[in-house]
Amino acid sequence: AALVNQRGRAVDSRNIDIKSVILGSTIDVGVTFVTYFIFEIVYIVYHVSPGLTPGEVAALMQGSTSYMRVLLIVVLGITLISGYLTTLISKSAALENPLTMGAVCAVLGFLLVFGFERNAPIWYYVLSFAFAIPCAALGGVLRRVQIQRRST
Repeated sequence: AALVNQRGRAVDSRNIDIKSVILGSTIDVGVTFVTYFIFEIVYIVYHVSPGLTPGEVAALMQGSTSYMRVLLIVVLGITLISGYLTTLISKSAALENPLTMGAVCAVLGFLLVFGFERNAPIWYYVLSFAFAIPCAALGGVLRRVQIQRRST
């Protein structure tokens, strides 16, 4: 399935700035990994009793719907910011760049999730994959609006 822009047309690959897509994807994946790490540390410090095994801690985090919801919102927010930064780096208001960055991150996320042990409920993965591209595109739209406001 081809990516489509805001007008419902296929993405024009001539508008894609590979450098900005790679940088945006790297920012997204890197900040997401750091965020997961920080969230796990905070969860362990505030919610875990001494003596639990790592497997028991993982089961506690998986079972905490509120923890997983907050994590999902934060991760999708990171993707939105990465879409904004991708558009900023590209110096173009074309949505092809954040759309491509969102697709790259969704594919990388899919490969990472199914290449390693999954520590989250399935709904978390479904929602994070389903909203990766729209959140990245929204970041691009926010940058586009900012560009348009400055030019008027």
